[in-house]
Amino acid sequence: MKELGMTPDVDLLKKSKDFWNGYHTEPQGGWTFHDVNGTGKRAAYLRLWKCANDQVRKYASKELSSLGELTEHHPDKMADHLRDADCVLVVLRDPVSHFLSGYNEFDYRKTVEQELDLPGSWSRWRPGSQERFEAFLADLLGGPENIGWKGKYNMWYEIKHVYPMTSALVQMVNAKVDPGNFVAIMLDEVQEFIPKALVDSCGISPHSVAEMPRLGQHPSSSDPLRIYAAAKSVWLKKGKAARALCALVAMDYACYDTYFPLPEVCLQVLGREDLLFLPKDYGRE
Repeated sequence: MKELGMTPDVDLLKKSKDFWNGYHTEPQGGWTFHDVNGTGKRAAYLRLWKCANDQVRKYASKELSSLGELTEHHPDKMADHLRDADCVLVVLRDPVSHFLSGYNEFDYRKTVEQELDLPGSWSRWRPGSQERFEAFLADLLGGPENIGWKGKYNMWYEIKHVYPMTSALVQMVNAKVDPGNFVAIMLDEVQEFIPKALVDSCGISPHSVAEMPRLGQHPSSSDPLRIYAAAKSVWLKKGKAARALCALVAMDYACYDTYFPLPEVCLQVLGREDLLFLPKDYGRE
């Protein structure tokens, strides 16, 4: 908030306590696959929205379900099934790109699918404008009630699209998963490496794994309203809004620093010692 020149509203931030408590930790569910017709191994997949989740979900339901025992798990119960898995698959992407994509879908849903008259200053700006994204960051940091997190607007589901990717590691830590069982797959390699990881890292029989075709995406993915493009332009300016965004994605860069270097603009705001969240060797080979 300091980066945006804002004075915190203490009462509003107190009301937002539940939101920020779950921002980095709230589980998003997933599935497990038991190779009952092959090696008997078990694979788990932890869902992270805006990380090819629709692609992976449709692949599992259409291709894997007939080859073994596929079970979808509620977010609150997913951790219970991680302990028995021989691997835990997680799809990752650059944290800033992840947040911008989440904002894109959130705003698209608000603008096209729901057309709600939400509180806060952000919704008064034109969809697809840089001013709208800058105001969104200010409203979110000022208190998620500003963007309709709960109450009569009930946007709690949609706003989760901007939640960080840290929840996957939190679930694994809570379930005491062996760090060696963590398999990170980059977003642009999903089609090739999900089937490959099931065989090579999880021990699933090749006969129980099908190739992954290119499957559907949310309509916002093509950025028809230029929402993502406007938000990215704000990020590339490296101004106050970009530095405020650094605070929202800092834990993703800290937890997944093996895969994503911290952007220079964020180094100007955050010290490395401020980013510690999990043991430094967790999830590394």
